[in-house]
Amino acid sequence: MEDNKLTIVDTHMHYGTDPAVSKYTCVPYMHFGDPESVIRCLDEQGAMYGVLFPHDRPMNPPVDTTYEKANEKVAEVKIKYPNRIVAVARINPLFGRRATECHIERCAGEWGFKGIKLVASYDQYHACDIDVLAPVFEKAEEHDLTILFHSGDSHKDMPSLQAFTARHFPNVRIVLAHMGGHTGLREAIIACQENPNIYCDMAQAWPYDIKAFVRQVGTDRLTYGSDVPYQSPAVEQLKLKVIGLTPAEEEKVFAKNALRIWKID
Repeated sequence: MEDNKLTIVDTHMHYGTDPAVSKYTCVPYMHFGDPESVIRCLDEQGAMYGVLFPHDRPMNPPVDTTYEKANEKVAEVKIKYPNRIVAVARINPLFGRRATECHIERCAGEWGFKGIKLVASYDQYHACDIDVLAPVFEKAEEHDLTILFHSGDSHKDMPSLQAFTARHFPNVRIVLAHMGGHTGLREAIIACQENPNIYCDMAQAWPYDIKAFVRQVGTDRLTYGSDVPYQSPAVEQLKLKVIGLTPAEEEKVFAKNALRIWKID
């Protein structure tokens, strides 16, 4: 990627992963608690900025079910590298309104986080549960935060459910990670077509799926994401290189859209 002249924003970066699976990752040097490993990963893939959040599971052993400790570690990277890192908080909304509001207030107000990540299946709710999610979305609107849903894999994380919630909060920017997964691709396409506040990242998506999305939705609603440390940035970038995007479209997907969606100055 040395000859890549594009500005690149990686919009899907986990801060390491569960030790039980870390030996299988494509970026094995990227570890939770090691800020320099995140910057090394950005540099090696030619990325200027990274959207960073904790890994999806609670820490192993599972002692951080609120994700507060994990978010504090993301804050440390953001504070150390403020010109490279866009920090995103992992939130479990099942702890109730007050706990959720206080947690988001600290992340956004004290540390300058730009977004929130939700994984309904891991935390055992549904992505269409308005009563559970309302405190999250209300705080997101108050602080102009972007919400990233993990989408696909589970019936609790499907784009149709996430679109239902998006319609209740039309002023909140919502990203469907992985474009719904392969099985949820068509739902993700329809969700974007029907909801102007919904976007997708293409992390882990098949080239065929990315091309289908671009043909039916366009390139204004899509961002590049590597899904490190699990996946390979080289492979994820190559997917966008082989589907026939124009240079202007590549520029949008690799950077311009992300700058707008994630409010990167």
